[in-house]
Amino acid sequence: LIDSVFALRQGEIGGVYESNIALHIVRITDRRSARILELDDPVFPGETTTVRQQIVQLLFADRQQQVLMTAVQQLVDELRDEASITIYDENLPW
Repeated sequence: LIDSVFALRQGEIGGVYESNIALHIVRITDRRSARILELDDPVFPGETTTVRQQIVQLLFADRQQQVLMTAVQQLVDELRDEASITIYDENLPW
């Protein structure tokens, strides 16, 4: 799949390609040489979001997830401290 897509020339439309998530029809609109992006380069050609902005967004989302998981764990711990739990072994299937 990858080799056949990269073999297409600019302006060419490939056939139908199947990936693990969908079917794709590829049209090559622009060819650029491979390079390492700088922090202030756009993540995707034609987009305005830079690599720096993408990193900030990913770090922010990661921090949000960490705060959420901490809050959930604290709530679960509080509920367990307050709860009165009785386990009826005869109702368990194992």
